[in-house]
Amino acid sequence: MYMGLVSIFCFDVYRSEWLSRHDGTILLTGWFLAVLWGGMMELFQKYFTEYRTADWLDFLANTIGAFAGILVGVFIVQPIIKRYKRKHVVSQ
Repeated sequence: MYMGLVSIFCFDVYRSEWLSRHDGTILLTGWFLAVLWGGMMELFQKYFTEYRTADWLDFLANTIGAFAGILVGVFIVQPIIKRYKRKHVVSQ
């Protein structure tokens, strides 16, 4: 789930003209926010519900998923977006 979330975030970063100039910092911020959200969800489950428990292995899985999303974004999404932009800028 977090891989998909961060991959879509990367897609929007690379698709945007303004954001793509600062993509390293923004991608790191997006990853950090996804990890922070995962940690908050685990804490909410522990302290605000009676039927759910916090599992730190879930938090680790969320963190690894967010990191995998960054890898997908950088090594798969970015080349596809660059190729699409190059193709459509030349043809116009």
